[in-house]
Amino acid sequence: MPTEGSADNVMDEGILRPSLRQLVENFDIHISRLPFFNDEPKIFQYQASIQREGQSSLCLGFGSDRVRQNALAKAIYESVERRCLLTSASQCIRRSSLNLPNDFIDPQEFQPFSEEQLDLDGHPHIRLPKNDEEFEWTLGMEASSE
Repeated sequence: MPTEGSADNVMDEGILRPSLRQLVENFDIHISRLPFFNDEPKIFQYQASIQREGQSSLCLGFGSDRVRQNALAKAIYESVERRCLLTSASQCIRRSSLNLPNDFIDPQEFQPFSEEQLDLDGHPHIRLPKNDEEFEWTLGMEASSE
């Protein structure tokens, strides 16, 4: 059985779904398995790292789960999320969605809250843009083809 801990072994074992395999290859993600620190139940823990071109810091993601594939997916997705969040403020534009130069993804499509939750007093800091409101936008990228 191959030794745990390297991205090559994870890839060879075929435990990654094709979409995760594509992210690992496109972002050149390095994966290492963290040792078990508990007896029962066994908790799989992985670290995924992305070295950003021209940067000394790594984009690290960690994943823990009782199911190995889930722990791997969590680590990979977190590292990709952190990589995507490293957008300079100078790359943002402030406009309404009606005046954006290209296609955009409406944040309303991804909101994790219902309209009832957004209307509650407990969520005053959550604001999603309406069509005519200005909002800060950043250029997106397709993670599967970077």
